Amino acid sequence: MAQTPFSNLYPAPIAVDGVTYQTGEHYRQWAKFAQSDREFADSLLTISDFNDLEVAVGGGGDKAGEDANTPDFKLGVLRKIVAAKVEQHPDIADELLGTGDKTLAFVDQDSWAGVQASGGIPTGRNQLGEVWMEARKEKQYPSLGSSQASQRPTAPAAESAWGR
Repeated sequence: MAQTPFSNLYPAPIAVDGVTYQTGEHYRQWAKFAQSDREFADSLLTISDFNDLEVAVGGGGDKAGEDANTPDFKLGVLRKIVAAKVEQHPDIADELLGTGDKTLAFVDQDSWAGVQASGGIPTGRNQLGEVWMEARKEKQYPSLGSSQASQRPTAPAAESAWGR
């Protein structure tokens, strides 16, 4: 199934803190492990197949940092991914602005990041959709975005000397 530009799996490289990641998902997975097992986190960056990435991460679950599953940490990571995509890929920014004021829903089994509608009843927090809508508003009204930026949680920074 083809991914939309708003998916972390979409093949749009992003640079965060001087390091380039193949996709938003690569950064998301790297960030989960970077503080507790940097060698393992770095090994994830060489994996190009998403199924292989999922297998590797599944095997390293106990290596994730203490805060890797906290809402603040996950939200900070999502915000970095979305901001990088919007800033570094004008085509994605244009597609985002083209959504107007529509609600963006990320349909996924992860009830924190997305929504589900089993039996026609929507459930889930849709955090990925919310972050994309927040980025859209910041793009539409730049003066609002800068005042909110300092209040955001941050994900761990990568060292730029790695040259990824």
